Amino acid sequence: MTRKLSGNALSGASHSCEYRAATPRSRHHTMMRKTVCCLATGFLLWLSAGIAIAQMAGKEAYEKDCVVCHGPKGKGDGEAVRVLVGLAPTDLTQLSKKNGGKFPADAVYRAIDGRDEVSAHHLGTRRMPLWGLDFQLGSPCTAETEAQACQRIKELVRYIEALQQR
Repeated sequence: MTRKLSGNALSGASHSCEYRAATPRSRHHTMMRKTVCCLATGFLLWLSAGIAIAQMAGKEAYEKDCVVCHGPKGKGDGEAVRVLVGLAPTDLTQLSKKNGGKFPADAVYRAIDGRDEVSAHHLGTRRMPLWGLDFQLGSPCTAETEAQACQRIKELVRYIEALQQR
């Protein structure tokens, strides 16, 4: 529905303009757009909160299990370097740089887990704990404890990714 308005009652000016009255259909589309925008915003907030929580969990695990060797900022300068002769932990902040600018998440996951190396008989040269097994210690090896260990490793990987120098 289109209406014409003429003049201005307050100023006495004479002009005309058109406006469209809102129809039930246009109100419906406006409400749908607002609903979609609200849902999308909520999803993004939920997603970013989930990432922040995972990074916080990864930071806590890092500070508990990794900082002694890799140091508080991941530079490979933890306290253990002074005590254990020949220990040279990886500078975790340079992993992306050494991999052509792409964070090697799968390789980091496997290095933390360590169980692939055991099955490949490379344990003799490994100086890092087998965190995949260690995260399950004290619990029977079940699908649930395996999932918990995998989740903890993924959180560590996300945290280490956040340590990368850009």
